[in-house]
Amino acid sequence: MKQAIFALLVSGTYAFPWVAEQPGVDSSLFEARRAHKRQQTGEGAGGPATCPFNANHVAASPVTSKYPYNNAKNGLPGNGKGGFQVPATGDTAHAFVAPGPNDIRGPCPGLNAAANHKFLAHDGITTFNELVDAQQNIYNVGYDLALVLAVLGLTTADGDPVTEKLSIGCDATTRTSVNPALTGSEPGLDGHNKFESDASLTRNDFFTHNGDDFSFNGTLFGMMDKTCGSNFDVSGLSLYRKQRWHQSQVENPNFYFGPLALLLYGAASFLYELMPSGTHGYAPDLATISSFFGAEKQSDGTWGFVHEKIPPNWTNRVSPYSGTDVNQQIKLGPEYKNLGCPTALTK
Repeated sequence: MKQAIFALLVSGTYAFPWVAEQPGVDSSLFEARRAHKRQQTGEGAGGPATCPFNANHVAASPVTSKYPYNNAKNGLPGNGKGGFQVPATGDTAHAFVAPGPNDIRGPCPGLNAAANHKFLAHDGITTFNELVDAQQNIYNVGYDLALVLAVLGLTTADGDPVTEKLSIGCDATTRTSVNPALTGSEPGLDGHNKFESDASLTRNDFFTHNGDDFSFNGTLFGMMDKTCGSNFDVSGLSLYRKQRWHQSQVENPNFYFGPLALLLYGAASFLYELMPSGTHGYAPDLATISSFFGAEKQSDGTWGFVHEKIPPNWTNRVSPYSGTDVNQQIKLGPEYKNLGCPTALTK
């Protein structure tokens, strides 16, 4: 079954067929990406030389009959019904545990939080099944979208579709690849111009910070909070996305915004679609968002980093967040500019 899914979803034009038709997007880049998938060699801050190694790999803590969540297991569809507390009261297997120095974390706060709560392997080397299950069990992501994101992670972001392993951060090719001599570098989610792109919400551009495109930037989080007025809804994030695009274009001489960067607009919607809690009226408020981003305000007003954590008494969204839903959110950018996406999406 997974081989069929890979064959269908590896192409960006299948997962997001409208992307190729957007103003300023050179659809030939999809073919170039497939022909030269491994554009980053694994060098730099997220490269293999500095990538943490945890010899004690432990798989994600499974859901149980006592704490079933969405009952998503083994990469299969769960119940598709949300509105429950995560982690559940008494579920010590999914309590927050800060990552150690040998654990990998990357540019995605949602996945970092999942690993910190052991819905993904705590060392940051995860699998296709873990990715599909965790998205459903924590965030009530629809099965269709969970599949797309997991497949794109293993292919576009350079995991390994044979071993079905992926680093949620730096280059761990020796642990993810079926054969490094055959596959070349598998830089994980830190790989530039894959899942990670220029003008992200709280991460630096790859070429402006010596390859560190994955570390939390408190200045950017503070800028996002100020722009959004501590309410991270669609209108606030629309304006902030636009600000970041222009800031990155000015500051980064290698600025690039290709077709896959449109996924950033879908990811921005996660802040107001997946992260809000029922205990806060499903409002994307500062307390909720700062917890997921691991942001903590310092006495001098700046933002520091304390690791990503699911907020206390957090209750997930009621209806599944589907592929159709996220497609509509991404489309809002180039078609209606509500997400601040400029007309010219490439250099």
